[in-house]
Amino acid sequence: ILVERRRKDPLIDLSMFRHRSVSIGLLTNLFIGYVLFVGLVTVPILVNVRQEGVSTLQQTALLVGLMLCALTVPMALAAIPGGWLSERFGIRNTTIAGLIIAAVGFLLVWKTWTYTVSDLTVVLEMMVVGIGIGLTFSPVSASVINAADDSHRGVASALVIVLRLVGMTLSVSTLTSIALTRVNTLLVERVGVINSLDSVTAAAGITVEVMAELGLLAAVLCLIGAGIAALL
Repeated sequence: ILVERRRKDPLIDLSMFRHRSVSIGLLTNLFIGYVLFVGLVTVPILVNVRQEGVSTLQQTALLVGLMLCALTVPMALAAIPGGWLSERFGIRNTTIAGLIIAAVGFLLVWKTWTYTVSDLTVVLEMMVVGIGIGLTFSPVSASVINAADDSHRGVASALVIVLRLVGMTLSVSTLTSIALTRVNTLLVERVGVINSLDSVTAAAGITVEVMAELGLLAAVLCLIGAGIAALL
């Protein structure tokens, strides 16, 4: 920021952020990137900790890919009606609606994920999350690009992706720390239970429990993002 402010022709003209729709749109997109990565991380962990035996592990990658399609395919498809809805009901309303739908999906994750949760339940919940996130893509992009000056629209469109990636980067780093700390805490608290059960199964169960808690965190962040989007 210090360097860019002193350049005659900066890579990113910081005056862009004086437009409220640019600043709010990019900040909303940071939250979207954060919660998106919650879904991309928790599903593979859930699948992996429940696999047993070498023969089953060989199929894990395929199963993870198929289950993640339940998140990514609806997300891509929902981007199309997201554009239509933003034209009819407004950018702000469509973005808020998408984030609330995603929050509902993450709340379902929090309430239902256990070691024995069915794959179908996970797939349906990821579809809800994917649809919600997908609905936000078009309106958020439109908000930022439309608010930028003609000479800044190329940079503005790039920043839409950059802020989403920044959110994903923050997500994977902070969630790793939070999840590891939480798993270790629960392992210490339940050491008696683990001694009386198969330790691997008990640790796997605790891991899934923590993944469910991350669903609650993502739901809260979706609602915060919706509150920010209300300023668009």
